[in-house]
Amino acid sequence: MIWERLVAVQLEPGMSRSTKLGDDGTQLVSMHIHETIDAGCGNPKYGVAASSQFGLLQTIRDRIILVHLGGGDPTRARALMQDATLLLALEHFVKGIVNSVYALAEFYSLVETIENRLGSRRKLESQLGLTKKDVDKITYLANQTELDQRHAPKDAGAVIPVDEKDVRAAAEMAHTITVQYARTIA
Repeated sequence: MIWERLVAVQLEPGMSRSTKLGDDGTQLVSMHIHETIDAGCGNPKYGVAASSQFGLLQTIRDRIILVHLGGGDPTRARALMQDATLLLALEHFVKGIVNSVYALAEFYSLVETIENRLGSRRKLESQLGLTKKDVDKITYLANQTELDQRHAPKDAGAVIPVDEKDVRAAAEMAHTITVQYARTIA
C-alpha cells in the first residue's frame, strides 16, 4: 500500500477475553484474537508505535522496483536495482510515507538525491518533465522553519504541523519524481 496508495498501515494483533456463566452454571471463557488497523499514533492499549517496527525498508523498496517500476520484468528490475540513486530515493520515499510527521524532510532528500545525480535542480526539472512549481510542492514547505522539517525552528513554541493535504501533495510529487527518474535508467 506504500506505493499504490501512498499510505502505510500496520496490523497489530490484539486479544480479548470474555467470561460468561452457562445455563448449567459452568463458566464459559471465550478468547478472541483479532487484528486492528492503526492509522495514527499507534495503539496505546498494546504500546505499539505506528510503523516503528516495519524493519522491511529494503524488502519494500525491492518490491516496488520489481512489481511497479520494473513491471514484473526481472531484467528491467535488475537494471533498476543497479542504480544507487534510485535505491536511495526509494528508501527516502518509503520512510516519508511510513513517518508522515517528517515526510517532507524525507521527500526533500529524495529530490536532492536525484538532483545531485542529474547535476542540478534545473536538470531535474527539465529531464523529468517537471516545473519549479511541481518540485516546490516538496521543497518550499520542507524549508519552512515553522514546520520543523529540514531546519530547526527559530521559535520552537511556534512550530505548526504540516497540513495533511500538503503532505499528500508532496507524496504524490515524490512518487512522480521517482517514476520519471526510473524511466531514465537504461
